[in-house]
Amino acid sequence: MLIPRFSIRALLVVTALCALFSLVIAGAVRGQPWAIGVTAGIASLGTLLVFHPLAFALARYFARLRRRMTPLPAGTSPFATAGPPRQILTPSPPPE
Repeated sequence: MLIPRFSIRALLVVTALCALFSLVIAGAVRGQPWAIGVTAGIASLGTLLVFHPLAFALARYFARLRRRMTPLPAGTSPFATAGPPRQILTPSPPPE
C-alpha cells in the first residue's frame, strides 16, 4: 500500500494535540512554571528518543571495530595434553 489510510477523525485528533502542545509552549514562553515543566518533560522525552538509538549505533560501531582489530583467539582443547584436565574442585575419594 503506497498511500497510508488516515481517517478525518485521526487527523483532527493529531491537529488538536499539536494545538494543545503549541498552547503549552506559548505558556512556557510567557514564563508560566507549569508550562515550562511540561515543555521540559516533553523535550527531554524527545531527546531520549533521539539519543538512545544514536548511543546504540555508536556502541555497535565500536564493538564491530574492536572485533576487526583484535585477532581471533587460538582454539585450544582441554584434552590436548596427556594428563587429566585442570580440576576446579579436587576429587574426593569414593565412599567405602
